[in-house]
Amino acid sequence: MPVIATWIVTAASLVAAVRGEVAADTPGAWDLEVVAVKLPSPLLTGSETTTRLVLRNRGSVAWSPESNFRVAYHWLTPDGRVVVRDGLRTDLVGKVPAGEEVSLDARLLTPTAPGDYLLQWDVVCEGLVWVSERDPTPPVPVAVHIDRGPLTHAFTTVSSAMPAFAVSGERRTVSMLLRNDGTEPWTPERPINVSYHWTRSDGTVVLFEGARTRIPSEVRPGGEVWVAAALEIPDRVGRYRLQWDMVEDGVCWFADRDPTPERAIAVIVLPELSLARHGATAVALGCLALVIVARRREPGTPLRRVARLSDIVWIVLALAMKQGTVLGEMGSPPGEGSGWLILGGAAGIGLVLLFLHEKARPWLAWLVGAFVSVVLLADVVYARFFGDVISLISIGAARQAGDVGASIASLLRGRDAWVLADLLPGALVAMLIGKLREPADRAGRKYAAALLMLLTVAGASALVLKRPGEATSFEQVFKSELVVRRIGPVNFHCWDAAGYLRARLFREPLTASRQNTIVDWFETHREQRAGAGPWFGAASGKNLLMIQVESMQGFVLGYKVDGQEVTPNLDRWKARSAWFSAVTDQTSQGRTSDAELATQVSLLPPLRGAAAFRYGDHRFHGIAGILGGRGYATLSAVPFDGNFWNRRVTHPAYGFNTSLFEEAFEPGPVVGWGLNDRDFLRQMLPKLAATRKPFCALLITLSNHHPFSEFPRELEELRLGSLEGTRFGNYLHTMHLFDKAFGELMAGLEERGMLDDTVVVLWGDHAAGFPWDATFARATGIRMTEPGYYIADRVPLMIHVPGAPELNGEKTLRAGQIDVAPTLLALMGVDPAPYAFLGRNLLGNPGDVPVTQQYGAWMTAQHLYVASGPGLTDGGCFDVASMEALPVDACGAGRLAARELIDVSRGVLRWDLQVDVHTELSGRRDGN
Repeated sequence: MPVIATWIVTAASLVAAVRGEVAADTPGAWDLEVVAVKLPSPLLTGSETTTRLVLRNRGSVAWSPESNFRVAYHWLTPDGRVVVRDGLRTDLVGKVPAGEEVSLDARLLTPTAPGDYLLQWDVVCEGLVWVSERDPTPPVPVAVHIDRGPLTHAFTTVSSAMPAFAVSGERRTVSMLLRNDGTEPWTPERPINVSYHWTRSDGTVVLFEGARTRIPSEVRPGGEVWVAAALEIPDRVGRYRLQWDMVEDGVCWFADRDPTPERAIAVIVLPELSLARHGATAVALGCLALVIVARRREPGTPLRRVARLSDIVWIVLALAMKQGTVLGEMGSPPGEGSGWLILGGAAGIGLVLLFLHEKARPWLAWLVGAFVSVVLLADVVYARFFGDVISLISIGAARQAGDVGASIASLLRGRDAWVLADLLPGALVAMLIGKLREPADRAGRKYAAALLMLLTVAGASALVLKRPGEATSFEQVFKSELVVRRIGPVNFHCWDAAGYLRARLFREPLTASRQNTIVDWFETHREQRAGAGPWFGAASGKNLLMIQVESMQGFVLGYKVDGQEVTPNLDRWKARSAWFSAVTDQTSQGRTSDAELATQVSLLPPLRGAAAFRYGDHRFHGIAGILGGRGYATLSAVPFDGNFWNRRVTHPAYGFNTSLFEEAFEPGPVVGWGLNDRDFLRQMLPKLAATRKPFCALLITLSNHHPFSEFPRELEELRLGSLEGTRFGNYLHTMHLFDKAFGELMAGLEERGMLDDTVVVLWGDHAAGFPWDATFARATGIRMTEPGYYIADRVPLMIHVPGAPELNGEKTLRAGQIDVAPTLLALMGVDPAPYAFLGRNLLGNPGDVPVTQQYGAWMTAQHLYVASGPGLTDGGCFDVASMEALPVDACGAGRLAARELIDVSRGVLRWDLQVDVHTELSGRRDGN
């Protein structure tokens, strides 16, 4: 902490000196005196008021609003522990020079709990220093008593249908009649929800923040309302206590304000019994019992002959049953006839195993069961994050699992063990079958083969007879879930593996006609990416600094909690930048690496797998490579293992001559996956200063990463109230941490005289991974509807061009991450037209074209299309502004354009065509 404080003071001193103030590091630079203060009486809990305050600046540094000086305060306990560090801000009415006083009405928000406190007034230079921290005689805190205010947040459960027993892992709805016992009405405009807390009998908290259910209508004080409250039962069996509560997000939990909160009720959680989860174990135990009993019979008896096939019985039924767990986790009901397909696929596996050598077969069957079970467990975990199942190509990145262990661990549940529970009795079955000495039973094998063949044929027939026109159209389905619903997870993986092998071993040859079609597309869309308009070349010869921020979503900019700005530096930076507020997250299964592909080389990621592994060795035309050919020094930096996402291969392929990974940085506190953003950007500042000019640099941050399970308390600065300790609250802390680090980096560049010669570009890499529920929808300010999910999936993009103030301001053009490369190159004076970029120059003549998203969705200024299958009519067309459904034909033309864009990108990646297309495009123009 002393090192941190020293750095802050030094930075503040330098900034003040640059702004023409006196030397800020001299003794007496910071000194604050509270001359007079008049507190209202009484002070009540949780109330905001104003206080007449007179302060004197006894230091040598002037307090200027232009330098972000504001009045604030700290609340402490009588023994000096901090209760509230960042009090509400009050703007200064003007500059307060050294030795002068300022009189103002300061905002004050009291703590939510009554009692005795200490109140210390202070002055803060945002993002740099609190004056009291440098004052040799800081203001003495004043003792204040807070009385309990009006009971604004209180309720009573008049009636509830909650039973005393529940099933583990169950999601249920509890009908409740609630009465408003507070003094304020519950209105739909306020984020008021019913929620709950789970504790054990000894008081240990199991889950503090339960699922939220919005109050359906306005409830006046004393009024009542029926609510169908969502409730998730703990995964583990045992005795629990359930306390119902209500919460106004960003304000308080009702139990914190109500002196008589709802009493916790005892609930006994019983084990869940389901065919999908427990059926496989029951079958394995049944087969084990059969083999044990059969061993006591004479050789050649029917029971022993049947027992010899118990491994096949177990593997077929177990694999069929377990697949329901994956479908249940995705919340996707199986398609009509899919049950026969699932059973038929499992029977096909059993049929193959049946004809293996009898001595080896039981253990081979067990190995197959273990492998498929692990894949199904991976599907369950993957579905919780992506809402989809994992593909074979994604498994190629499995060696990175150790690096994302925290995310995986946060997604595992105790009930997931049932996916693997049958393997132990299954191993005993395999071992005991080998000890059953029986003569060859060809007749029994024939009967078993006939039955398995019948089931396999029945499964295949269910697909062909149900929808023969789509039996082979799976390639046209954008989301794997849609295929899984129709054919089951195991059949999907078999189909996926076949496609993977076909692509690897029997790749479709590139025909001249296909290549011409791809080149023609780029020629046709040439003007949309061309270096045109008044901003072409506006930043020629300047440095280019690109910052890709982990998990930053667009809603964070301007977001406030209890009056506190989560990203104050970025909020101010927007005014100095071209801020594109409607940029779509275009990543897929490659997540962060997909964002690198899209922004650096303007290509869409593949639908399955990560391009970083599938196409990392291809030839690309990236921002860095193009600028490097024009004399720029090119540098990428990410404080993490360079093998992660194959960056030691992809970054040079994108054109970076130098890449810095974790070994290039001094260790520091880890937040998220690696070195925290503060220390990362601090260490990058001198590295950038030492880099040959002009440079092109890409910095990739790590702090803001799923699962947001914790955040170091010593780095916390926001007061989050009811959000404290939650995943969303930790996410806000990480965003605030990055924002502060970004502000320090910009101040450092300015101190070194580099900011006036540097284009600074910032974007978010992908969504944070929060479920699309009522809580997150309110955070984004978008209604929780299906189209709302796609509209809310935005990432920020800000481009600061020094010396071009006319460019600054919000741009509402619909855009995507693939638009970054052509836009930046055009600013740097490079015409993007001859390059095989899918994106557009957003500052030229971009037009209004479909911006593609995950799962086959796309959006224009007017229309949003959500794909649900291979045909146009399988999806839905919506009006972007109202989110109301439109006739699907209204999206017909846009769908064709979006599909064409995806097909072109797929072709460029499949056949490694980006450099070849550029050569041909250049040749066509030269020939003309």
